[in-house]
Amino acid sequence: MISGIERILVIKLKHIGDVLLATPAIHALRKAFPMSRICALVYAGTDDMLTGNPDLEEVLAFERGSGVGRIRNEGRLVSQLRKIRPDLAVEMGNGDREAILGVLSGARIRVGYDPGRSGFLGRRLLLTHIVRQDWEKHVVESNLDLVQALGVEPDARDLRLFVDPQAEAAVNTLLRDMGMEGDDGVVTIHPTAKWMFKCWTDEGFAQVADYLSEQGMTVCITSGPAEREVQKAQRIIGRARRPVIDLSGRLTLKQAAALIARSRLFIGVDSAPMHMAAAVKTPVVALFGPSREQNWRPWGEGHLILKRDPFCSQLQAKRCEVTKRCECLETLKIEEVITAVDDQLAKSRGRRRPGSRSMTADLSSRGPKS
Repeated sequence: MISGIERILVIKLKHIGDVLLATPAIHALRKAFPMSRICALVYAGTDDMLTGNPDLEEVLAFERGSGVGRIRNEGRLVSQLRKIRPDLAVEMGNGDREAILGVLSGARIRVGYDPGRSGFLGRRLLLTHIVRQDWEKHVVESNLDLVQALGVEPDARDLRLFVDPQAEAAVNTLLRDMGMEGDDGVVTIHPTAKWMFKCWTDEGFAQVADYLSEQGMTVCITSGPAEREVQKAQRIIGRARRPVIDLSGRLTLKQAAALIARSRLFIGVDSAPMHMAAAVKTPVVALFGPSREQNWRPWGEGHLILKRDPFCSQLQAKRCEVTKRCECLETLKIEEVITAVDDQLAKSRGRRRPGSRSMTADLSSRGPKS
């Protein structure tokens, strides 16, 4: 293992779920370099996945901006990185930006993925340790490959998500104001994603919500704050015959994590909240369409993935990104989802979800052995 590492910079300029999936690699760095100062650089809006994490001394949230403002922000960022003076930069992305920022930070050791034929030709020259990314592996395992290239062997592969008491209290108050009493029987349905072609049908989600209500469950429907996500959640709620708790667009990421942590079950598509559910050990029923489950499945044991066609031609040709719909996911039957829901609820029966206790402790899920 390399020595003389006092300051470490982890760069993960990706989406919310990607940042959460980097936490096992960050924890491995902390265990290997217990006296080092570790800073993570992420995009603003994804930093809630890392705040409160004791593996990190600092989280830099980069606001991209646009036009002249973006150039100014980039300049400020480079100045911040130079002040950190990292000895090691771990670049957990495939883009050129991470490699360039690693060099500009002044880090003498820079580990990142082999760009192959993508990116600019000189990107390989910006790295001191180059790792071939195996696209058949889960993203968690790919991130761990980077630290293993430094001679670090992880002793745990857990997702680590930390929820502050304020977020939990806010959720408890919100649910109580909406007429919910007690902690048991909550099911969270998050039917949306950043890319809407990942989503199942409105009618399907509405019928699943009705079925859960008929079984005595309290159904909470959530979504991201984007207008198209809120509108989809509202359409589902409008189609449901039984009352649900409408939390669409109303929760912060930390509050969403607090809600999911107290739920008996999470139902949704490939999205950041799905990964959050895996992190807080809430059983998941995940509906996969164009996503590659070997890369993006909910990390850990005890989750169910429903995929109508594992050899979806749309996925192979990436036509979903063009057509903005996934036909194989649309043909997923309601009965199949309800069967999966029943299976997961049967497994979780009698397991009390955290409701009133503080969740500042590590809420993690153990990944499968590789």
